[in-house]
Amino acid sequence: MKSCLPMSATPALSAPLLTPKALCAQLSICLRTYSRLVRAGMPHVFVLTARRYDLAEVTAWLRTRTTALAKPGLHRRRAPMPSPQDDQLVRHLKLLARGQR
Repeated sequence: MKSCLPMSATPALSAPLLTPKALCAQLSICLRTYSRLVRAGMPHVFVLTARRYDLAEVTAWLRTRTTALAKPGLHRRRAPMPSPQDDQLVRHLKLLARGQR
């Protein structure tokens, strides 16, 4: 007997799930970057005990991360610019190191 399910009830075929190595190749990233992204919570699916990735989900997740990091105030602070007094001190120390006064 065939089941008569409407077309909307059947799951749509999606892109195949990628292995970590294939994901790195698709995104042009190294394994170290991949490991960092896994620790940061990159979306994945377990197939038995192996992680597999949907490229569309991963790229959407990466886009949300980059927009969140682009917000003001989330960047690392830059080192303060040296003052003119610091420049004079550095020049003086260099002269002393060369044996000049």
